[in-house]
Amino acid sequence: MINATYGHGTHNDFVLVFDPEDKLSFSAEQIKRICDRKSGVGSDGFIKIIKQDKAWFMDYSNADGTQAEMCGNGIRVMARYLTDRGHQPSGIYSINTRGGRKFLSVPDSGEISVNLGKVS
Repeated sequence: MINATYGHGTHNDFVLVFDPEDKLSFSAEQIKRICDRKSGVGSDGFIKIIKQDKAWFMDYSNADGTQAEMCGNGIRVMARYLTDRGHQPSGIYSINTRGGRKFLSVPDSGEISVNLGKVS
């Protein structure tokens, strides 16, 4: 059995799987089926939360199962999950992504902001 959570932020929704030791593996087809709105849970994306070298990592996949660098709304949902569940204290911290390290400001409650870097 896999313990998953459903979260949403700014009109996007996500399935989150907390797997800090990176023991679980999901194929692109499995992620696509989980994210399917007709036969699965239904979501815009799939986030596996991993801890690598003592830092949080966002293993993000789109609903079609393809891997992506990251998702701006998804990283905020991930940050709220980490803080609300006691895995990370509120404040300013970073989350690593395939698109590099992103710095977030995470209050105890309310809106989370993230520095996504320069627009190109």
